[in-house]
Amino acid sequence: MNLPTTKTPMYVLLKDKQPIGPSVVPDRDGTKQRVLFGFSDKGPYDAFIASATEGLRPYPLVKGYLKGLLEEKASSEPVIVIDASSATAPSFHAATVQSVVACMESNVSSIPITLRLDLVPDSGEYQVRECDEMMGTAG
Repeated sequence: MNLPTTKTPMYVLLKDKQPIGPSVVPDRDGTKQRVLFGFSDKGPYDAFIASATEGLRPYPLVKGYLKGLLEEKASSEPVIVIDASSATAPSFHAATVQSVVACMESNVSSIPITLRLDLVPDSGEYQVRECDEMMGTAG
């Protein structure tokens, strides 16, 4: 499968010193997958902030933090939304935290977009889906 790629995220979005991301639909067992907003550079972050509330700031992604997320007891692997244009886009491109760690450890500047988050109408939450080669645009 030949998936599109994007720049590897280097920053996570913080609010009140806590990483944030979109809310997602719970898994079958009722737990919610951990999802964070990540940014590859200042340009995508600036575009996101132009439509966001105050109090948000980028913070460098650290391999140790990401590995800690992987060690948490959860039913689903954590996900990083990459270069979202706003917090309320109808869909987002994303990758697993494991993929981001692998790219960081290999010093690779691009990452395959393996996940997509789509807004569920009338819920305000996103459904995490695996991507295929024919994936459309996301914000």
